[in-house]
Amino acid sequence: TTGPAIEPEPYDPSLWYMDVAIDFDRLQESNKEIVGWIMVPGNKINYPLVRGRDNQKYLTRASDNTYSKLGSIFMDYRNSGDLTDRHTIIYGHNTKNGAMFGALHEFPDEAYLAEHPQFFIFTEEAVRIYEIFSAYVTDAYSDTYRLDLASDRAYTSWLGKMSRQSQAA
Repeated sequence: TTGPAIEPEPYDPSLWYMDVAIDFDRLQESNKEIVGWIMVPGNKINYPLVRGRDNQKYLTRASDNTYSKLGSIFMDYRNSGDLTDRHTIIYGHNTKNGAMFGALHEFPDEAYLAEHPQFFIFTEEAVRIYEIFSAYVTDAYSDTYRLDLASDRAYTSWLGKMSRQSQAA
């Protein structure tokens, strides 16, 4: 016996990211430390995301583990590889030609941020969608890189501070 016919849902173009196919098996063959793929639609950021055992290796290594002066886009080794931390830090070189994270220079512009309000991280298990709420230039010793945000109070306070620093307001 068969059940009633199920009508397919109409295609929703706003869910374009559901059609993105990333071959994680092939990526992992080249490097087991690849944890995802990061993409900013309409921007040059479209790279594998790696997580090493320290924050030095991928400064000079491509995602396939070969030498590269551009390095990789990589997650802080102290973060959970499954992206479940409250604050996941992702690093990449700031290049003049816009490669790697050089394209982030566009985001402090309010109009650009309005046109590119999200970024996506694809993993084997899910597509994670992140809203960009703040864009600013900072130094290596900024509170931006804090990971000790376990309490709701500390996290809320930190979010407020990051929002106030935004150059795109």
